[in-house]
Amino acid sequence: MPLQLITAPSAEPLSLEEVKLHLRVDSPDEDSRLQGLIRVAREHVETLTGRQLMIASYVLWLDEFPSESGSGQASLEAQQLSTAVIRLPRAPLQAFGTVKYLDLNNILQTMSASAYRVDTMSEPGRLTLMPNQSWPDTYAVTLAVQIAFSAGYSGASNVPEELKQAMYLLIGHWHENREATLVGPISKAIEMAVESLCWAHRILEWS
Repeated sequence: MPLQLITAPSAEPLSLEEVKLHLRVDSPDEDSRLQGLIRVAREHVETLTGRQLMIASYVLWLDEFPSESGSGQASLEAQQLSTAVIRLPRAPLQAFGTVKYLDLNNILQTMSASAYRVDTMSEPGRLTLMPNQSWPDTYAVTLAVQIAFSAGYSGASNVPEELKQAMYLLIGHWHENREATLVGPISKAIEMAVESLCWAHRILEWS
């Protein structure tokens, strides 16, 4: 399921000033490099956890809608276990956009929002069918379905502290060790510490 980034975060969980204070760096000479390390550290933590740390917008592409066993009049519990549920990668789900698809005539359509329910409380967020509704049939091509949504914490203060600390560890390690060939107990300890900090916040379906 390809996930396309549409709008990248406009801010980072850690500011340049916070990182420079952590690293005890006063000079502006490496500001650009440190900003790059902040972004890469965030993306690494996002990959480990399946989370979106700051708000970004995405499109999830599917070849077709899922099967509908457990949909329609079935209980919510049954729908939760059904393959008819569409789970959206990246948590927390912040806002939902549209569901578009190529119909049997290869014409792009927008599915009525009244046909499905958006669950922003679960992690990952989900789409489930409303009673007596069904997913539309689609044209027999790849990427016939596109689902727009945004995910992420509403501000840096809402990002779990453990994930910020994981970013600090990564940034500090990369700042001090600039060679790609570094191996051994030090790098392994950093790797294990980062994974430990991230573990409790993993979204198991996607990480």
